[in-house]
Amino acid sequence: MLRALGIEKAFLPGADFGNITETDAMASKVIQDTVLKLDPNGAEGAAYTIFAVPAGCAPEPMPELVRVVFDRPFAFAIFSHSGAPLFVGVYRGA
Repeated sequence: MLRALGIEKAFLPGADFGNITETDAMASKVIQDTVLKLDPNGAEGAAYTIFAVPAGCAPEPMPELVRVVFDRPFAFAIFSHSGAPLFVGVYRGA
């Protein structure tokens, strides 16, 4: 998806990741995903991004997990990679 958006240099040797690391690094793969659990007691969601680099480039340490609690009404939508809405809903509270 990033390449489709025109982001090419990050996937080539010598990519500039000066704000992340000073070593010579390039991305080999970027994976993002989310999980959303809805039930009568509320909603739980999580998201992650995996930024893979070739062997020899040390990744940054994993950040601490953050718990997010939705304790008021909100609207949400989940879209496919092509941008089509898969699920649209409203959480109104318990």
